[in-house]
Amino acid sequence: MTTATTSREPQRISSLAARLDTILTDRGIDATAAPAEAPSERVTALELAEARIPPRYRDALAGHEQVAAWVDEVALAARPGPRACLQRLLIGHHMTHGAAT
Repeated sequence: MTTATTSREPQRISSLAARLDTILTDRGIDATAAPAEAPSERVTALELAEARIPPRYRDALAGHEQVAAWVDEVALAARPGPRACLQRLLIGHHMTHGAAT
């Protein structure tokens, strides 16, 4: 045994479980509830990204010119997904061959 493990008494699992239960209760989480089932429908990357944004910031707008310029710079530097590439091809095709009106 190392000195780190022999310098303190081991904690019992029941005391750890009690601490965890207290933390979950303080946060309003029911420890006995079954976990939610995974969504059956597909979730897009945009939806996953939006879910990570705190609710108070989801509808935020860039009102400062430097912030808006930075957002535009980042968006333009981003690698487009397959659908965006296809759309660019189609838009380019319509622009060179005339779009149906």
